[in-house]
Amino acid sequence: MISIIPLTNAESVFHQSVSLDGVDYVVRFRWNGRASRWFIRLEDVEGNVLLGDRKLVADLPLLAHYVDGELPAGELWSMTVSGEDAGLLDLGVDAALMYVSEDSLA
Repeated sequence: MISIIPLTNAESVFHQSVSLDGVDYVVRFRWNGRASRWFIRLEDVEGNVLLGDRKLVADLPLLAHYVDGELPAGELWSMTVSGEDAGLLDLGVDAALMYVSEDSLA
């Protein structure tokens, strides 16, 4: 299954709760003006950091290099219409965060 995680471009720092493969997580988004990039952090519902600040890079998997039983079994992808990395106002407009379940990866 492929899920689009709804995003907003209203704030330069925000978080939202998501359910990935039936497990609840919190995804924190932060715009870094110096780097001109979005970063995300994945936490469990208790606030434990499972994946530290990762750059949102268009069309590259975010979890592929991590083996941790606490992380979702599938993969997170940042996708943009242009194929470029998301800019400050692009989230929810020209950029999306997708989750591909483990079953769909196989």
